Amino acid sequence: MRNVELKGEIILSELYTHIKTGNLYEIVERNIINATNGANDQIMIMYRRKGDTTGWKTFVREEKEFLEKFRAVHNKRHERL
Repeated sequence: MRNVELKGEIILSELYTHIKTGNLYEIVERNIINATNGANDQIMIMYRRKGDTTGWKTFVREEKEFLEKFRAVHNKRHERL
C-alpha cells in the first residue's frame, strides 16, 4: 500500500525531503500531542533521517512547520537508499 500527502495533510509516507538541505527523512509517528503547558495541544510530527537506526537522529516538529520545511518524495529511485 502506498501512502501519499493530500492537501497539506501529513500521512505516513516512505520518504520526505527537507526543502533547504535535500536530506531524506521518514515519518516515525504523526498526531503526537504536545503536552507542554501553553502549547494548546499542538499536533507534532516525529521523524528521523533516512537510514538512521540508532534513534539519535529522531526529531519532532509542529505539524504546520513540518509542512513548510518538507515535501513528500514520490520518486521510486529513492527506495534503495
